[in-house]
Amino acid sequence: YVFGYDSVGDIDKTTKELHKFITETVLPQTGADKVNICPISMGGSVAVSYLDMFKEDHAYINRIVYIVPAINGSELVGDLLTGNVSVFTSDEALYQDLMVNLMGDTWSTYLINMLLRILPSDVLKGALNGLLEGVIENVVLKSTQLWATCPTEYYAEARAKWLMDDKYASIREKVDTFMTARENFEANQNDIIAKGGRLYNIVTYDLPMMIPLTAEYKTSNTDCILHVESTSMGATFADLGQTLGEGYEAVGTYCSDPAHNHLSPDGMVDPTTGLLPCTTWYIKNQDHEKLPHNDVALKLAFDIMTDDKIV
Repeated sequence: YVFGYDSVGDIDKTTKELHKFITETVLPQTGADKVNICPISMGGSVAVSYLDMFKEDHAYINRIVYIVPAINGSELVGDLLTGNVSVFTSDEALYQDLMVNLMGDTWSTYLINMLLRILPSDVLKGALNGLLEGVIENVVLKSTQLWATCPTEYYAEARAKWLMDDKYASIREKVDTFMTARENFEANQNDIIAKGGRLYNIVTYDLPMMIPLTAEYKTSNTDCILHVESTSMGATFADLGQTLGEGYEAVGTYCSDPAHNHLSPDGMVDPTTGLLPCTTWYIKNQDHEKLPHNDVALKLAFDIMTDDKIV
């Protein structure tokens, strides 16, 4: 079964539709007592909302296999909503990196870069700022589904900047509810485990953000779309292309078993600070949007969903 939803729609509506789909379609049609769920990308945000809004459904969940899930949104959205955008603070991002990432390393890209340099930087930045604010005002502000991809640490500032007008009261209320669901995510995961459910995650890492607009685009460890702290549910990562350092020891927040060596061989990842250190797989240098073409990753996800031997 596939559950589709409007990616620029209403997270509240999507959540209720998912609950209805599971309880009124999937379970009755299959005659099963439980379901396996595979939230992918923004589907991770839907899962955060669903597991909090319908706690009674925890008993229906046999296992969840997350694939690059947007559990804590994307730094790109957070920086856009707070105006903390690299092209406003870095000429390198504005004149060198932006167009190359958008258009590729071609002669036309460098020609456009040359033409852009003719414009005063304040004129160019003003035009870009107007464009970004237009996107926010006409698309993001109307979509609680997109607001659900704002990381928690950015939300208070973004909320104060965009959502305090009375005309956004309904949006503000729904997004506040979602942020509470995110706060409850760990507790909801633990409740599913207590009811016999099993949880897994597939994460990709060590790539720069696809569009260099985030303030920390030179150092932020991402899968090109999402910062990997979000997809890994809190694992610790070295800065992009770096390591955690010689002699680094695992923090052990969620697994302190001395028999478990969770640190990645490349020295970049400490999975023990993420919620699922024993059941998360990390794939290096895999682009978020190209993951559907990675047959190894897809087979892994399929096998976890269908084979009890993988624990």
